[in-house]
Amino acid sequence: MINIKIKNIVILTVLLSVITACSNKTTPVQKQPTKPLARATWIAPELETDQQRNERMAWWRAARFGLFIHWGVYSVPAGVYQDKPAAAEWIMLRSQIPVDDYKAYATDFNPQKYDAEKWVLAAKNAGMKYIIITAKHHDGFALYDSKVTDWDVVDASPYGKDLLKPLAEAARKHGIKLGFYYSQAQDWVHAGGAKHKHVQWDAKQKGSFNQYINDIAAPQVKEILSNYGDIAVLWFDTPVGVRQAHVKQFYQHLALQPDIITNNRLGGGALGDTVTPEQYIPALGIPGHDWETCMTMNNSWGYRSNDQQWKSSSELIHKLGDIASKGGNFLLNVGPTAQGEIPAQSLVLLDDIGQWMKINSEAIYGTEQSVFTFLDWGRVTQKTLANGNTRLYLHVWHWPQSRQLTLPLSNQVVDSFLLANQANQVGLKVTTTADGKILMLPKQAPDKVSSVIVLDIVGKPQLTQNRFNQPLNNGQYILDTSRVMLHNHLGSHMFIVDSEHGVANDDSDSSNESAKSATNASSATNASRAKQTKISQWQIKPGRKAEAWIEWQVEFQQVGQYQLSSLLSSDIENSQAIKAIVEYLGVDESQLKKLYNKRGRVISPKGQALTITTANVSKQPYSVDFGVINISKPGIYRLALLPVERPIESPVEKPVKKQKNNNSADMGLVASGKGWLGPDVYHLSVNPIKAIKSVNEKLTVKRALVSSL
Repeated sequence: MINIKIKNIVILTVLLSVITACSNKTTPVQKQPTKPLARATWIAPELETDQQRNERMAWWRAARFGLFIHWGVYSVPAGVYQDKPAAAEWIMLRSQIPVDDYKAYATDFNPQKYDAEKWVLAAKNAGMKYIIITAKHHDGFALYDSKVTDWDVVDASPYGKDLLKPLAEAARKHGIKLGFYYSQAQDWVHAGGAKHKHVQWDAKQKGSFNQYINDIAAPQVKEILSNYGDIAVLWFDTPVGVRQAHVKQFYQHLALQPDIITNNRLGGGALGDTVTPEQYIPALGIPGHDWETCMTMNNSWGYRSNDQQWKSSSELIHKLGDIASKGGNFLLNVGPTAQGEIPAQSLVLLDDIGQWMKINSEAIYGTEQSVFTFLDWGRVTQKTLANGNTRLYLHVWHWPQSRQLTLPLSNQVVDSFLLANQANQVGLKVTTTADGKILMLPKQAPDKVSSVIVLDIVGKPQLTQNRFNQPLNNGQYILDTSRVMLHNHLGSHMFIVDSEHGVANDDSDSSNESAKSATNASSATNASRAKQTKISQWQIKPGRKAEAWIEWQVEFQQVGQYQLSSLLSSDIENSQAIKAIVEYLGVDESQLKKLYNKRGRVISPKGQALTITTANVSKQPYSVDFGVINISKPGIYRLALLPVERPIESPVEKPVKKQKNNNSADMGLVASGKGWLGPDVYHLSVNPIKAIKSVNEKLTVKRALVSSL
């Protein structure tokens, strides 16, 4: 909910930009416009009409796929400091490098091999529609000739030329939208900007945050919005210390680009246009919000020479389909070298994706969020046709040996064919059963990674079953990694791994390629598959709130008593307390909106809690019983596993006192130590015990038990 102060800011912003915003109505969009209609002034997202927003966001929603570029001086050390492995773009902070020592790296930043057109064509050939590049990252180094500092590529490096200008020209030439990433609140070189959790390690970093905003950040935003033609996106990052007064300073410059799209990382109450989950895919998308998952190809944003943990092209293609099926965009990152080259493996992956997109891009561009959330064999994207019917695109990752593919759909099918054979359009045989439609497929998959089947249906899709976790035939629920929501708030990056080999398959919420759904199964086969993958590296950083949790949505059709237990493993010596929370949402899917706040962020679960301490130290899976719950009314519930907050063992410095000059970043903690480390989680099981005699019984908790297998 927008409070009074935020309303005042955006109203003042509109008055500063133009008084006529209310009188100049946006021209209605013509059918199939050749170019988005430009408007005369920028309007704060909080004040736009739905029509204005839809017109401005139309190209972005249709694009679905973009390139992220993290590039700067940090590519010189390339993840090595004092002959030891270190961070990539965060190396200055993580290794506490003095300002002068870090600035010395700029003398070796000489990207003579930089070819902006080659970069743009690599993105375009991969099927990407827009590019976002770091005009300035947290080290404060600008990739252009800034007039408010000498800490930029023109003044501080031997290269001596603007890096953004040729990229803007090449993007414009090849029809690619260009956007700029800008670190507005975190700057480790300019005085007053090094405010990340009050970590300052050099006297040169001390200074007024307000003055830093006035003299560096706000003027630089004006520069990058003034000198490079049309800028499609302004991608802010790490809103540490930003207040409403600072938002006003940034907002006034957005009038330079009336159609610009901003994200939700400015701070100070600004909502922005897009929600930006990082390194994961929300299991149900983010209903009611435009959202964009940004993700690395390996484990680093900037170039790191020792990071060879590359994702496969098949994994990235699956992620692209998964994100589009949930109504989001995929912003895939590359980290160029100090010589100006995109790493060879990144180019290989982009080319592989591009080969797939040449045939299947129709199943990505302009698609809407699908109602089919969890499918064993892949994902579904969809489009609304001019006659009101729907075109479904079935992304089949696992081609069935039986050649029979089941889709829980009740609608009449008008047409069906393989997208790869669209010119011939040989129809596939479709039969109707109580479970939905069964498609008879060819023996061989057209594509070994993701084959797309087109299904035209009458009207909007109607499911034969809902998308929430359903019980097995014996009434038991097995909640495994295939339908889990991982909430990696505040820097936690738990992900799904292969439990036998320890290889990361996926760091998204629900698109793990090797995991198979254990719901709706008629045998123990799928239940055994749940043990093949697990949720790993569940941790909370020191000084952070315990806001990283694991969650499933479950539909309980039968009231009664249920036993909650989980399969875990852990090699942590200190016991870690976790709790299970059961929260009632409502009777239908519309209640899912309760999960999200105005910013598109999932609200922490609240409800009755059952707490246990994971005392075992075993890499072998062991069972933990949380206790017994009473489900007193049927409906949709959240079942979540959360950390139990406790003081960390290592000392934590006291919060910095807020000063009278309203320095906006003087809040927070500086902590050291390990923080909270949780067990690996294979699944949560919910077993029926008996029917409840009275629906008025409250949730009951039995003493938690821990037993080894």
